[in-house]
Amino acid sequence: LEQSQSQSQSQSQSQSQSQSPLSESDFDEITASQYIVSSLTPNVLSTRLQKIAQILPKLVLIEDEEIILMERLQPLVGDLSQEWLLNYKHDTHGQIALLLGVIHSDVLRVFAPDAPYQNNDELSKIFELIIAGLDGVQSPALDDYVYHSRILETLYNVKSYILLNDLQDTRLLLLLTRQLFKITTASTHKQALHFITEILCAMIVDMEAVPETFLDFVLSRLTDPHRQRQATEYDLASTVIRRCTHDLKAAIHDYIHNILIGIDQFVLQQRRAQRTIDADVEPIDGEDGDEEDEDEDEEDDEDGAENSLL
Repeated sequence: LEQSQSQSQSQSQSQSQSQSPLSESDFDEITASQYIVSSLTPNVLSTRLQKIAQILPKLVLIEDEEIILMERLQPLVGDLSQEWLLNYKHDTHGQIALLLGVIHSDVLRVFAPDAPYQNNDELSKIFELIIAGLDGVQSPALDDYVYHSRILETLYNVKSYILLNDLQDTRLLLLLTRQLFKITTASTHKQALHFITEILCAMIVDMEAVPETFLDFVLSRLTDPHRQRQATEYDLASTVIRRCTHDLKAAIHDYIHNILIGIDQFVLQQRRAQRTIDADVEPIDGEDGDEEDEDEDEEDDEDGAENSLL
């Protein structure tokens, strides 16, 4: 009960902080030169990142001030994207990585629809942190739950997964998909489940082409043992497929077609292997005639395979 009350107070405090207006002094503090540097101790670094995570949600760009604020924020974004920080070695409890995931999800909100990073490799690493930060949405009792849920909500509201699709990185896409299914449990809040479903459906609609590995993962949730062991994942997969039938129709057709081709190729290989075994065992009489017969049989097999697909 005490833990629940503490968590509730922490979340209420975080919400009230994000709703309070942004002060100029706070913004000056986090955008000051050398605010984030590699010489900081882990404790000081964590405190400063928490400060940034507290202030960024308050930043609402006004049209007349938008360019000025973004220019002032850009150096901080550069400091937060340095390799030493994205691969921080002293993050024993994962707190630094989680804070970076929260912060960068807000950075993408502020700079949307663009990404204020130097290259795709840097953006990919940012997405890895954001995706990792989702792990915890399924555990509302966690002390840092407010951070996990905030990443999910920001991902839903900002639609930054569109940038991920633009990277055309199947590994990242599958990483996000696996994470979204992982955090879909019986303990996950109803609103979070809504966000997860909407994100997956929107990702599919935005795809130029649905990767086979992505489709294979989603469809696998509909079969045993996943269907029996992870009922919530089954529900999510069935909902997404039902809602995105039109967008997935061509991909599912190609997926099944490739499976059938694979089956027929396997059957042909088995038949040829059996003929090789039979030829080694049985005496060969009229070798030329047998070779012609074998060629005819192979042609019949291949014709049969093609006809079965048609």
